[in-house]
Amino acid sequence: GTDKIVCIDSTHGTNGYDFFLISIVVVDEYGEGYPVAWCLSNRQDEPLLNNFFVAVRERVGKCVPKILMSDDAEQFYTAWTVVFGPGPKKLLCTWHVDRAWRTNLSLIQSKDTAALVYKNLRILLEETDMQRFENLLDQTLIQITQSPETSSFGDYFITYYSRRADQ
Repeated sequence: GTDKIVCIDSTHGTNGYDFFLISIVVVDEYGEGYPVAWCLSNRQDEPLLNNFFVAVRERVGKCVPKILMSDDAEQFYTAWTVVFGPGPKKLLCTWHVDRAWRTNLSLIQSKDTAALVYKNLRILLEETDMQRFENLLDQTLIQITQSPETSSFGDYFITYYSRRADQ
């Protein structure tokens, strides 16, 4: 339940008013996610998130999950730890990581090469054994940095993801 995994996400661009729907979802013992709190706002900055999380804390008390999962926007994790205290391991949502990778694969001219790189990235993303993950990461880095065709994507991947394997 809430002592294990908490996910925070927001939707945007889904309504005519440009409001964000910020949701807190907890994962139960069966791996199912349940929304437990939400906030509608015209912004999703750290002060707003602090107020939202304070209101949640006032209703449910202290919540210290083992894992806090969100997209790559730093304000979610920062505001959570300001309100609830440090402790949870930060994980990136695989959906957001995948979307960012697919967007930046446009740095690779050849669609066939981009498809092969993407296939290898998906294998890497889904690997749960740390030793095997590190081996696959090394192979992927060699693949995407040593070819002029993929080096721009390689630079992007190194900058944003290769040093964050624990997330």
